[in-house]
Amino acid sequence: MRSGRRIGSSAPDDTASALASYHILIQDVTILLLPVLVTMDRYIGAEAAGSAAERFTCRGAALMFVAPVLRSWAPGHFYLAAIPLLVFMVAISKMANKVGLPGCIGGCEQE
Repeated sequence: MRSGRRIGSSAPDDTASALASYHILIQDVTILLLPVLVTMDRYIGAEAAGSAAERFTCRGAALMFVAPVLRSWAPGHFYLAAIPLLVFMVAISKMANKVGLPGCIGGCEQE
């Protein structure tokens, strides 16, 4: 980790690498555990009193946290885990855009 970088600032990078991979297996999802947990820890308070973007980010992280359950519910269709992964990627990229971190979607302008 480079000095001066915030904890969790690599979450968009890690998520994008998992989303762009040629195939995704259950063990590939474990690399996302740290970004998901850091995001949930940061935005869990938004469920009670936060903006819509913060709630979307927390819910996207929660959805990604339970995505591996698809392995037991639909063993032949684990590719569907890309949907929660995409939701999580969009959520953290929008929040990265809002706070000015690198790795944002939409031109990286401040909102």
